[in-house]
Amino acid sequence: MVRPGELIHIDTKKLGRIAAVGHRITGDRRDRTRGAGWEAVRVCIDDASRLAYSEVLPDERKASAVAFLERAVGWFESHGVTVECVVTDNGSAYRSQHWRHACGGLALRHPSVPTGVPRFDRRRRSSVPTYHRPGPVRRGGASSAAGARRHLARSVLAATRRTGHAPTGGSHA
Repeated sequence: MVRPGELIHIDTKKLGRIAAVGHRITGDRRDRTRGAGWEAVRVCIDDASRLAYSEVLPDERKASAVAFLERAVGWFESHGVTVECVVTDNGSAYRSQHWRHACGGLALRHPSVPTGVPRFDRRRRSSVPTYHRPGPVRRGGASSAAGARRHLARSVLAATRRTGHAPTGGSHA
């Protein structure tokens, strides 16, 4: 059996940034916002406990990936989980020297995983569609980041309850 922190999975989902309330809410197709850009939702899930950490970040660059890794490891440690190994997809940020140095500095193993290996892909990818549901879009808000953060928190809790895994201790309180 895998113990908490022995293996964490990191994945990224690119989402369109919502700059203003659009036609889905107002009903007026003349309401257009162009060039709002993209945001990246990064998700980190512990393989054993299903404890999950996620953030909405402005880009998918290696500096953001490394900063996310450092915050995620710190967050897991604050919850009593010592991270030993991190599995990611083969994105350019995760193949960079910057990422390798960060993993080395945090004493993490980062094995290379062949693309599409089901035992690694299934858990990591199964959580991301949960965050892509259109919750923040349906309610007008100040920004996509604020709405996405609220939706993300609710989605993580709902996904954890659906799978029957509690992050720590076995209850959802």
